[in-house]
Amino acid sequence: MSRYGAAPIPIPTPASGFYDVASPALPLGYSEALVICNRVLVQDDPEGFNSVTNPLNWTITPINPEIVKEDGSVQIPAGEVVPRVANPQIALVTVDDEYTNQYHVFTVTPMENRVRYTFELSNAVRSLDCDELADNIADYRAVTRGLPPQPRWVQQDELRDFAMTYFPVDPLQPPSTWRFDSTGDIGIQNNLQSLQKRLYRRLSTKPGGFRHLGTGYGVNLKLKTLFRAGRAQELANDMARQCRLEPEVLDAGVSVKLKFAGSSPYLDVSIRVLTTQRRTGKFTFAVALGD
Repeated sequence: MSRYGAAPIPIPTPASGFYDVASPALPLGYSEALVICNRVLVQDDPEGFNSVTNPLNWTITPINPEIVKEDGSVQIPAGEVVPRVANPQIALVTVDDEYTNQYHVFTVTPMENRVRYTFELSNAVRSLDCDELADNIADYRAVTRGLPPQPRWVQQDELRDFAMTYFPVDPLQPPSTWRFDSTGDIGIQNNLQSLQKRLYRRLSTKPGGFRHLGTGYGVNLKLKTLFRAGRAQELANDMARQCRLEPEVLDAGVSVKLKFAGSSPYLDVSIRVLTTQRRTGKFTFAVALGD
């Protein structure tokens, strides 16, 4: 069935004779075009010499838009594309299921992006009244191939995780427990919440703590050593390098301060990240020092 309806192209009425093939032809796909006539043509035999459904009665020709100047240089008008392939072949011609004066023309190979073509119908083709065609050429511009469609989760939901909440908003929820949604199933954390959890795990793990992740995963905090001058900046640099190893982190900055809760020291770690989605996040962790 035609997607364009009964009369998508205004067809003028000539003073005499008939205006048979309307121009332009309309795109239906990379290898398919719709040619419209103002009369119904013979279409009963795909091998008939006067039938519109005979592929041998059709010719498709690419148009070369190059203009050769007097100095020998070549100019290509804006918006035009030079064809690279010689004349394509017509593979099949079918009659539209709803409108018998509209014809689907299929080519053997896809037509080139934005190249202009002409569809020409043989003078041997006749109307149902056995009249000759007064006009038999339709202009056409091939469609442009776009990006293939992608599932939504590839673009929006990558690097999300189940909601094991290390940092619960609800004070009644213990840390590192699951959060459930309204259906009773485990909830889903968004990108930044998942990243916060993964960064905490990475920065609180000793190198080699996860054997399958190798010795490059984790930070050696040296919890049982003296916190000498310069150690804060050294830890901040190590942590920033670890943060950048997360797949969605473009850049990261870390600051580390030694603080005390009563007589117990701990590290106040502040992290700023820029993600591949061009989002920024700020996370603060309190890491207790050794006993």
